[in-house]
Amino acid sequence: MEYKYTITLEDGRQLTGLGMNGDNFVSLMKIDESIFVNNLGMMTVSDGVNETVYNDVEFTQQMLWTDGTWYLAFHELTPLEKTAKLLAEMIEENDNSVTDIQLALAEIYEMITGGE
Repeated sequence: MEYKYTITLEDGRQLTGLGMNGDNFVSLMKIDESIFVNNLGMMTVSDGVNETVYNDVEFTQQMLWTDGTWYLAFHELTPLEKTAKLLAEMIEENDNSVTDIQLALAEIYEMITGGE
C-alpha cells in the first residue's frame, strides 16, 4: 500500500502519509479524533497529483486493524442528512430556550409567593 494521501481539513490542518483501502484512509498511527470536531465543512483529499474537495463531511469512525494500522472512515452528508441535522439542532436550541423560560417563570413565581 502506498501512503501518499493527504487530507486537508477546513482549518488548514493536514493529515499526511495516509494510505487508501477502498473508501477508508489508512494511518500508521492513531489520529486524535478531536481534530475533526466542527472542522469538516470542507475536506480536501490529495494523492499528490489529483485533488478532490468534499463538503459537509462527517467522521464515521476510526478503527484499529489487525495489522496495527488505523482505518479512518468519512462520508459526505446527503441533502436529507443535512436537513435532518439542521432540524435536530433547531429542536435542541428551541428545547433549551423553553427550559430557560420555564426556569425564569419558576423563579418569578417563587418571588411572588415568597418561596412557598
